[in-house]
Amino acid sequence: MLKNLSFRNIGLSLLLLLGVVGIKAQIRTYESVPNDPMKTRIYTLDNGLKIYITVNKEKPRIQTYIAVRTGSRNDPAETTGLAHYLEHIMFKGTDKFGTSNYEAERPYLKQIENLYEEYRHITDPVKRKEWYHKIDSVSQIAAQYNIPNEYDKLMAAIGSQGTNAYTSN
Repeated sequence: MLKNLSFRNIGLSLLLLLGVVGIKAQIRTYESVPNDPMKTRIYTLDNGLKIYITVNKEKPRIQTYIAVRTGSRNDPAETTGLAHYLEHIMFKGTDKFGTSNYEAERPYLKQIENLYEEYRHITDPVKRKEWYHKIDSVSQIAAQYNIPNEYDKLMAAIGSQGTNAYTSN
């Protein structure tokens, strides 16, 4: 995904998207690449996320790509599935979005986080399978607070098309 990724057309959408899903970031300065015909601005958020913004006046739309170095090639052996987990983090909601009751959901999310942390240190395949079953069981309980497709519905309400998360080498 990284080698074919074009940061063209990102525009202000990423900032809008990040604002919509409740991520608060303070942007101070930006970098640019000399002689860049697209005049791309590269912002680095406090959490290290880089945002590339450029304007394409030929197409009146916003296009966003988010590329991360995670997935089967990059995940640590003891922590596979990071790309899928990242999709959930980015598109399934926040404490105010995508949940019917975050205060009730929060303890289960914390329990899942703790179980995954313990899972990382288990090497016995049988115990890993048992532990993963525990994680899945708690995840099923937490899922009762999920509002399905709320992100997609919000994006559709503002005219978004083709929202999709995928992984690629």
